Amino acid sequence: MTLPYKKTDHGDLINPPRADGVERSPFYEKFPPPIRNMPQGNGFDFHVYFWQNNAKSVKSIIKLHDDFRREFPEIRVYMIHSKPVGPHTVGMFEINTFSPLETGVVFSWMVVNRGEHSVLIHPHTDDPVHEHSVLATWMGQPVPIDLEMLATFEELMKSGKSRPEIGEILAKRTEDLNASLDSLKL
Repeated sequence: MTLPYKKTDHGDLINPPRADGVERSPFYEKFPPPIRNMPQGNGFDFHVYFWQNNAKSVKSIIKLHDDFRREFPEIRVYMIHSKPVGPHTVGMFEINTFSPLETGVVFSWMVVNRGEHSVLIHPHTDDPVHEHSVLATWMGQPVPIDLEMLATFEELMKSGKSRPEIGEILAKRTEDLNASLDSLKL
């Protein structure tokens, strides 16, 4: 059934009360499925990118990282990665949010303060490739994500390998790929 269209004198749409009698949607307090909620872990990641070979970009990311940490000491933020890590093809730092409130606060702060930096925002579900592609939201220009590497990581996780074992396997994979590139040099 389509909701009725009633307007105020100013032309604003009036929404009818919720059919379930609840005053506010529960999604003000928790994420909608399939996004994970505590205690399973954080709901969203914000990946803030920079060009690690560009002095202006490096200086800017350090300032943005410091500014964020000063403004939000209660929000989980990781160190700046000065080179590609995981599926991320350039340097970045990561922020985790655990509630819709934190997610909205970080989103609005980044809109105003991110400067030249692109930001990937993605939820956590049970499908990391889908999270980093179909469910991804971008501020600024999208940065390529290595979805093949992410799929390999997930396959290894499902096979029961530990994170250290996976790290070794992926490092060896990168070493082998780089060796095949080096063999092309004359």
